[in-house]
Parts: sequence; C-alpha cells; structure tokens
Amino acid sequence: MKDQTFTKQVVYLTGIRYENCHFIECTLTYDGGPGEMSACYYSPNTIWTFRGPAAMMLQTIERCGFHLVRGDGSGEQPIRFPSDADAV
Repeated sequence: MKDQTFTKQVVYLTGIRYENCHFIECTLTYDGGPGEMSACYYSPNTIWTFRGPAAMMLQTIERCGFHLVRGDGSGEQPIRFPSDADAV
C-alpha cells in the first residue's frame, strides 16, 4: 500500500508493504512475519500490538535484561504481554 491514510483502525502489518502511509490513532498489529514499512507517519497515540512470534521475541529480549517501555517519554509504562495477564 502506498500513500494511504488509516484512521482509528486495526491495521495488520504482516505480509504487507506500507510506503508513505499515515496511521492516525490506529492499532498496529505485528505477529512476526515478513512485512515492510517505509517513510510512514504514526500519530502519538498509535498503539502497537505484538502477537505470536513477535510477542515471544520481545519477552525473550526482556528476559535477557533489556528494559522495554512504552509511552511518550513523560513516564515509563512497562510493556505488558498477553501471558502477563495470566500470571496476575
């Protein structure tokens, strides 16, 4: 997809090439498969979700001692994974 604007939508990233697209208040979902994003704009309140192998990779990175945070930089908010909800 090229030169598209997505507003308040759930957008799946795997298997699609996005070029010069705008994502306004969207939820971007990535599951670890191939895909590409080039010269895209993401509004500050874009939500990124990671499922399947992508979520497992982020969990592995945290277990190796790296600290992942989300937010606008004004205050750290730890990233929660679907499996974290099971542990609560």
